[in-house]
Parts: sequence; structure tokens; C-alpha cells
Amino acid sequence: MPRKPPTVPDMTFGAWLEATAALQEQAYGIRPAELLGAARADYLRSMTLAAVVELAEAAQETYWKPWGRADGTPRRDRDRVLEELVDVLHFLGNLLVAQGVTGPELTAAYLAKAQVNRDRQVTGYAG
Repeated sequence: MPRKPPTVPDMTFGAWLEATAALQEQAYGIRPAELLGAARADYLRSMTLAAVVELAEAAQETYWKPWGRADGTPRRDRDRVLEELVDVLHFLGNLLVAQGVTGPELTAAYLAKAQVNRDRQVTGYAG
């Protein structure tokens, strides 16, 4: 029987998405959710690539190559990793705003997927 998801406090997804949308409009004069056609495709592609690059930068900060250091210990600069992961969140926020995702919708989707992932950790993942 699937476990009930834990009670989660207000995650402020709504405020985050609203601030993200406002920044895009104030800084760049665009409303991502209103982009159409090639402009929308270009925006989504750029934000996806930016998120992937920032995630790779976070990986670099963890010095994930054990063969790259003489003593084999990973570098752990928490502040640099955090900075890169916040950049990832910035671009993910832009992608969510471009899709017109709302705070309550994101919270519901997050909680539902988190439950699936918890269940997979207990029962295993079959692909």
C-alpha cells in the first residue's frame, strides 16, 4: 500500500513563479507564457540548455572525477555548488513560467511525483 506523502509546508512555488515571470518582463520585456511559434521554441531551447549547463557547472564544483585528484578526495565547495544549483532553479523557473504552470499546480505535481519516487525506493524501479 502506498504511503501517504508527508505534510509539506507552503513551498511558495506560487510566489517564486510570479517573481520569475515579473523578472522576465521587467528585465527583458517578455512574457514567456505568451510567446508563440519560433520565439517560444527558441526561449524553451535556450532555458533548457542554460539549466543543463548550470547543472554541469554544479557537477564540476563537486569534482566528480576521482581520477582527477592525486588523493582521490572530492572537492566540496558547498557555496559554489549552491550557487550553481540556484542558477539551475532560475532557468527551471523560466521554463515553468513559459509553460503557464501555477504554484498550486506545481505543488500538486511535485507531491504526486515525490510519492511515486518514494514508492519506487521501497518497491524498486522497473523502468
